[in-house]
Parts: sequence; structure tokens; C-alpha cells
Amino acid sequence: MNDGIRHTLVGLFVILLGAGTVVISLWLATDQGTHHYRTYVAYFRESVAGLNPLAPVRYQGVEVGRVRDIGLDPDNPGRVRLLLDIEVGVPIVVGTQATLALQGITGLVYVELAGARKDAPPLRATKGGRYPEIPVRPSRLLRLESAVTEALVQLRGLGRDLREVAARVNRILDEPNARALAATLDHVRRLTGFLAEPGLHDDLRLLMRATAEDAEALPGLMADARETLAVARAPLADFGRASRRVADAADRLGRSAQGAGQAWSGFLTRTETRLEPFTDRLEALLDTLQRLAEGLERDPARLIRGAPSLPPGPGEGP
Repeated sequence: MNDGIRHTLVGLFVILLGAGTVVISLWLATDQGTHHYRTYVAYFRESVAGLNPLAPVRYQGVEVGRVRDIGLDPDNPGRVRLLLDIEVGVPIVVGTQATLALQGITGLVYVELAGARKDAPPLRATKGGRYPEIPVRPSRLLRLESAVTEALVQLRGLGRDLREVAARVNRILDEPNARALAATLDHVRRLTGFLAEPGLHDDLRLLMRATAEDAEALPGLMADARETLAVARAPLADFGRASRRVADAADRLGRSAQGAGQAWSGFLTRTETRLEPFTDRLEALLDTLQRLAEGLERDPARLIRGAPSLPPGPGEGP
């Protein structure tokens, strides 16, 4: 193929491509003229990667519009603002929510609308707002990511708990605790062996039978006890009244004894005061009689002669 033919084919291709572009543009312009759209705004806090301008907007899977503009919210850079052109007549009402959805395995993202309620009022722009705002909810991918993240956190926590349990089991199963556990198991084995003895079962059955018989006799014993209490109630009341009278008499006797004791104490005090001079004179008389008795015991004749005269002292003449 020579260069002239090649150039001709290239020119023909360019002409056809231009004609196709014009036809498609005219078709799009004509199609846009046959549909009327209303603009809404939606704010997303998650990534909108894979979403392009002119991406479809679908309502329950039915395409009802397209994404007109994608940009950051000038009032809050942490949000992405989407302007959505939606056909007039689509029920965008209070309760309608927008979410991001993945289109097959292509990686392209579109906007899905859902959640309209019957007889709900149409969604309108708030005061000061230019477009009605459609509330958003997290996409399935974001919810899945959140669930996976939460599961990983819980798994890490479970791993820490398992490591702690293993450490506690190791501490429990150290040598001293192992010996104590073995001793406990041995005691349990002995107890179960004792309980498994045939004679013990017979003794237990006899004990249960005796207990059952005693339990059957218990209502009769209770009835007898009630009757006995009813009979003894009157004597007990009389005994209580007699006890109160005895207590009153004892109290009066105690007060009388206390008064008598005080009177006797006063009498003894007064008598001792009055007899004190007499006792002094009596003691002097007894002392004189004792000296007289001692003198007569040494010289009995003194009772006849009288008391001897004392010898003259020095310097005294006869």
C-alpha cells in the first residue's frame, strides 16, 4: 500500500470520527431537551474514588439522572459535595437516602437512591440553601470495612484474652498447685469410692425412710404442741401476774431494808458518840485495878499494913 492510499484512509477515518462526534453531540442535546431535571445536593464523608462526573444516578436500580459535579464542600473540607441532576417526577421525598454503589467488577461507582416512604412530603431546600439536600448513608463497602475493622479489633482483644488465660493456666499448673490439684482429685476419688460402696446405699435408704417417717409425724407433733400451748396459756398468764406481784413485794422489801439499814447505822453512830467518855473512864478504872492486883500479888500483907512509906530522898532528914 502506497503512501497516497494510506493518507486517504486516515483522512476518511478522521472525517467519520468527526461526523460521529457531531451526531452523538446532537443526540445528547436532543435527549437532554426531552427530559427535565432538578438539581439536588448530597454530602459524603467517605471516599468517592471511582465516581466520575456524568456517572448515573439510579433509583432502586432504575437510572433517573446523573452526577453533574463533584467537589469538596467549601464550608467543611472533610466532606465531598455532589450535585445530582434527577429527572422531574422521580419521588425524592423526605426519607430518601443516597449511597455509593459499585457497578459490577469494573470499579466504577454510581449513586443509588432508596428509602422513600409512601405519602411522604417532597424534599425541599432548607432556608438559605440553594438545593434540596439528600441525606446519605454509608456504602456497603464502607460498612463492610467498618465491620472488618471491628472484627479485627475484637480478634486482637480475643488474642490478648487468650494469652492472659494461658498465662493464668500456666500459673495454676505450676508444681505446688499441680500437687494440690492432684491431692484434691485423690480426695474426690476416695469420696466417690466411699459413696459407691453397696452398704452405704442401704444405710442411705434407711436414713431417708426414717426421715420420711419423721416428716410424716411432724404435723401431728406440731398439732399437739399447739394444743399444749393453748392449755398452758392461762397458767402461764397467772404465773406471769404472780411473778409481777412477787417482784413488786421484793422491791418494797428492799426499800424497807434499805431504810432500816440507814436507821440502824444512825443509831450506832449516836450511841458510839455518847458512850465514848464512859469507855475512857472505864479503861482508867480497869488500869488502876490491874496495878492494885499486881501489887497484892507481890506483897499480900500490904492489904493489912497498908502501902509502905517511901524512903526519904537525898537531903531529907529522919
